[in-house]
Amino acid sequence: MDAFERQQEDWKRFKEYHPELLDSVVDDFSMPEPIINSEKWGTYKNYQLVGCGDVTSPLCQKYRETWACLDVDAHKGKMWKGEDSTNNGFFRKIHYSCKKPSCCLCYEDWALKQAHMIDDRIKVASKRWGLCEHFVLSFPMKYYYLSEEELLKLAQEALLRRGIVGGCVIKHAFRYDEFKGEWYFSYHLHVLGFLLGGYGRCRHCKKRICEGRNKEYMLCDGFNAVTRRCYEKDGIIVKIAVDKLGREGERNSVYYTAKYQLSHASIRTDKKRPHAYVWFGICSYKKLKVTREKRKALCPICGGELHRVLRCGCAGLNDYDSQSYITDKDSPVYRREYLEPVFFEGRCLWAEVPNSYWRRSGSYEEE
Repeated sequence: MDAFERQQEDWKRFKEYHPELLDSVVDDFSMPEPIINSEKWGTYKNYQLVGCGDVTSPLCQKYRETWACLDVDAHKGKMWKGEDSTNNGFFRKIHYSCKKPSCCLCYEDWALKQAHMIDDRIKVASKRWGLCEHFVLSFPMKYYYLSEEELLKLAQEALLRRGIVGGCVIKHAFRYDEFKGEWYFSYHLHVLGFLLGGYGRCRHCKKRICEGRNKEYMLCDGFNAVTRRCYEKDGIIVKIAVDKLGREGERNSVYYTAKYQLSHASIRTDKKRPHAYVWFGICSYKKLKVTREKRKALCPICGGELHRVLRCGCAGLNDYDSQSYITDKDSPVYRREYLEPVFFEGRCLWAEVPNSYWRRSGSYEEE
């Protein structure tokens, strides 16, 4: 059964069990459409997975420059990823990036940058509203034919009814079928938000009366019970996100959660500047003002700031197997970060370049 046939079967079951809602739903299955267009991978109507567009520029992911920490004295006796950094400098290759979500080469850099922005904003809001939780919101099929603006409005109202007063809403228009190895259309949202009173009460609850089948959840006012009562009214599923083992653990890192969710988020192809996530409630731009400091690139070994460097042209040095010469990301031996000697036979192999040598000045903003 392909994706379209599965959608038809779901529609038949919906008409069978919910005949009272047929007047508000449009039955439009006369023209079968594939969930993923054959012409463009990861695209359905106006929705597209990030990284499924065309390359923005011929410079995307081309080698640009090298940044390094040449303070070998601070690296003496320290280890980095199992390697001894004694007498070695830390090097990082920098590549050009358009940082656009549609670019098939640079969408990962876009996700890293946006994840840092989400993390910085959530940290400021956490000082007042406590721990940030990860929720998943799924719409019933009767809402699939509404516009995205109407869906987001319904989602915000549903979240507020359940006590989620604000946060970041990441748009997902597709789900992945692991058995068939394909994406299918299923609009849902991932929310990094704040729950009034927190979720700790439900997370550490031992009674679990909210999971009973005899409407025992009517006697509880925790989040799990409240969201079940709200589901009976609006039909929207809002639940706490769980890991692969089904555990409702706390978020260890908002940054890594946002980074993963953005890596397979969805954007609109009919908009010039599409956004994969929006803010609402107490975290909206009107209610929360955040000043972000420019993130500097730091050495993971000593904590010093990285600077632009150039390789010195010293004749007679046998250093042609250096990792610095491998700048193609498609190479099997490519490494973005690596250790390398700064001095060889009493000669300096690398030199720090002042900012005045380059067209732009200032520190590099780390991805």
